[in-house]
Amino acid sequence: MFLLEKISINALIAGFLAVFSLSTAHQFWVTYKMSHLEEVVSEQLDGKLSETARVIASVNDRLKTAESRMVSPEDLEKVSREMLQSLDRETLTEINRLRSETGAQITSISQRFSRLQTEMKKGFASIGEEPTTPPPPAWNGISSQEVGWCVTSPASCAVTPFTWLTPYKVDGFPVAQFKSDNLWERNFTLTLNLAFKIITIGWSEKEDEGAVQNQGIHIQAGYFSEDGQFKVLAEDKLMKGDPNIDPKLFYVPKVSPSSLSNNKLSLFTPTFLAGVGYSVAQDQMGVVIGGSFLNLGGGKIRIGADVLFNTSYLAGGVMASYHYMLGGKYLNIAPMMGALLGTDNQLTLQVGLLFQVW
Repeated sequence: MFLLEKISINALIAGFLAVFSLSTAHQFWVTYKMSHLEEVVSEQLDGKLSETARVIASVNDRLKTAESRMVSPEDLEKVSREMLQSLDRETLTEINRLRSETGAQITSISQRFSRLQTEMKKGFASIGEEPTTPPPPAWNGISSQEVGWCVTSPASCAVTPFTWLTPYKVDGFPVAQFKSDNLWERNFTLTLNLAFKIITIGWSEKEDEGAVQNQGIHIQAGYFSEDGQFKVLAEDKLMKGDPNIDPKLFYVPKVSPSSLSNNKLSLFTPTFLAGVGYSVAQDQMGVVIGGSFLNLGGGKIRIGADVLFNTSYLAGGVMASYHYMLGGKYLNIAPMMGALLGTDNQLTLQVGLLFQVW
């Protein structure tokens, strides 16, 4: 207490101004970076990309990324209408219903063509009926010419069903099954029953460098083993080289999640505050001018310094204010409590109400 009484009001004000100046300089730096980012995003909308952004926006076979383009919301709406026309009517109806009822917006849309190719060499085959007697000793088997005769004249040969299926299954059914009711008639069905694993990876620049994005989609086809593990039989290969099938991604620039903070303040964002205060020990009411330079809880609790004065009293000190958030925004009135040191070197408690000026 003795040491606090020795602190002059001028030293207290000078210390507050020094700390607040550093905090204000930090805020100006943050504002400058945000302004620069807005300028960069505006240029990217016009197609002007840095080398880093160009790499992110380009097609990459291994990463399965598309040729991405940042567009305005209006242009994205036009592109979306064209791409969505290939969907069935029920899906389009559901999309329109969702947008109508919730106001949901399409922020990106992607189109790509891929192919899956693999060989399955393991399986079970069944041809014709199971013989009840062994072949005669003099039998020389069926010649290729006899096979050809059966193919060209299937009515002359016995009906020979043929089935081949894999041991791999999805939901109890084979992954692939080849079946013919009569091998000689060359009519068959090929049934595929694959499970697909789809991994989507979003790519973007650093949040303070730009808003270019891309998306990699990896598609794997396979089945589930008995222990529940997904076994890959084939992985898609991105198709490109034709404007009609080249992978494309259209999107609108998104605000960084760090900026979507419901008006919350960073730890050292300064705010200017003004209001009325009351010096308890001195029984003095006056005008309070000050500011915060340390924010806790996203700005709910703000710690700073202030000056209380009227026509006959002047004091400076430290204070903490509580800012209630309503509807995602802070109310522009907050209770305050702190300590004051007056020009008479008397330490006292202060309370008051503050309004955020800036």
